Amino acid sequence: MAGSITSLGVGSGIDLEALVNNLLAAESRPIQLLQVRQGNLDVKISAFGQLQGSLSSFQTSVSALSSSDAFREVTASSSDDSIFTATGTQSAVSGSNNVEVTQLAQNHKLATQSFTSATEVIGTGQLAFTVGDENFTVDITDENNTLEQIRDAINASSGNTSVQASIINIDEGSKLVLTSSESGLANEIELTVSDDDTTLLNPLGDTDDAGLSRLLFGIQELDAAQDATLNVDGFAVTRSTNEISDVIQGVTLNLSGLGTASVTVSENLGIARTSIAALVSSYNELVTTLNVQGDTSLSGENTLLNIESRVRGLFSDSYNDSSSNISYLFQIGLSFDRDGVLSFDEEKFNEVVATDIDEIQNIFTNTETGFIASLESVIKSYTDSDGIISTRTEGLNTERARLDDDIERYELRLEDVEARVRARFSSLDGLLSRLNSTSSFLTQQLANLPTLNQS
Repeated sequence: MAGSITSLGVGSGIDLEALVNNLLAAESRPIQLLQVRQGNLDVKISAFGQLQGSLSSFQTSVSALSSSDAFREVTASSSDDSIFTATGTQSAVSGSNNVEVTQLAQNHKLATQSFTSATEVIGTGQLAFTVGDENFTVDITDENNTLEQIRDAINASSGNTSVQASIINIDEGSKLVLTSSESGLANEIELTVSDDDTTLLNPLGDTDDAGLSRLLFGIQELDAAQDATLNVDGFAVTRSTNEISDVIQGVTLNLSGLGTASVTVSENLGIARTSIAALVSSYNELVTTLNVQGDTSLSGENTLLNIESRVRGLFSDSYNDSSSNISYLFQIGLSFDRDGVLSFDEEKFNEVVATDIDEIQNIFTNTETGFIASLESVIKSYTDSDGIISTRTEGLNTERARLDDDIERYELRLEDVEARVRARFSSLDGLLSRLNSTSSFLTQQLANLPTLNQS
C-alpha cells in the first residue's frame, strides 16, 4: 500500500518502489482534481453564508424605516415640570397651549378608628362596598374577624377591583385604611356594615361602637375623592385622573402641582433626512459586497445579479396613489448614477419634506405596499430557511457529497491498482534476482575454466 515499508527492488537492484509511486501518482490524478472541485465548492458554500449574513444585516439596518419614528420626531415639553410634564406622539401638532391646573385628582382614602392591635377581634357580619359602578360584599365570620384578617378578606374578595385595604400602626394603635384604586370623584368609597350584633333589642347595631360596626363608627376621611380641574387656553377641563391624554391632540399631560404653565409641541423632520441617508449608505454597502463576491468567490453566480436587480427595481416603483404629491423615491432625491451607486439629494428632499412628510412617511411605512415591506419581502425570499440562498447552498452541499463518494470510489480503485502493481513488480523483482544469481554463477564457472596455452 502507498506509504508502506517494503523491500521491493532489493533483489533486482532496480528502484521499483519509485516506479510504483510514479504509477500511483498518475492514477491518483482524478482524485486530486475532485479535491480541487471540493475546495471550490467549500469556498462557494462559505460565500453564500456570508451573502446571507450581508442581506440580513442590510434588512436589519433599514427595518427602522418601517416605523413612523424614523421620519418624525415629536417633542412635547412643559415650561414648568413642577406643575405638569408632557409627552407627545406622532399625531401631535406643532404649537403651544397655556394650561392652568386648579385641582389635582385624588384617590379616596378612609381610615377607621384606632384598635389596640392588628390582631384585635373586631366582630362578625358583612361589609358592603360601592365604588363607582362596582359593588361587592365581604363576609366576616369567626374565622376571619381580626383587623388584619378583615384587611386580607377585603383585598382577596373576588368582586373587588376598586378598593385596597391596608393597616397603619400609630401611637394610638392600629387603623384599617381603605383607598380607592382609581382617582376621581366618581370613585368615592361607600361602606355599609351589617353587624351580627344587630337585634330587636339593639336596632342600632349596624352603626354603633360595638362589634363589626366599629369599622364604620368614627371613620375618618383622609383624602377626599376629587377630579382634576384645569383650564386649557381658557377652556375648562375636568378629568378623573392626573394623566390626561384626550385634551391636546397627541399630547399626554401628567399633572403634579397647581399653577400655570405652557406646553409646547415641536417637530424634528431632520430625523427623516438622517434615516434616508442611512438607507442609501446601507444599500451601497450591500452592492459593494455583491460586486466583490461576484468578482471572487461567487463569480458566475446569477444569484448576485438577481439580488441587485430586484432590490434596485424597488427604488423605481410607485408607492402612493396617483392623487398623491409624492409617489416615487426619485421625487425625494434618490437616484442612481451610471455605475449603479445610489445617491441622495438632500436639497431636493428639504424642498418637499415640510409639506409632504405624511406622504413620504407612507412610502416607507405602509405595511402592505410600502417600500420597506416590499424590500423585506424580497430579502426574505433569499434568506428564509426555504429561500433561494438556502436552496442553492443545499445544491452545493449535495454536489460536494457526490464528490466525496467519487473520491472514495477512486481511492478504493487506487488501492486495488497498487496491490496489482506491487504483486507484478514483486514477481519481476524475484525473476531478476534469480537471473542475477544465475548470471553470477555462470560468470564464476567461466572464470574457473582452464585457459588454453597459445604458445
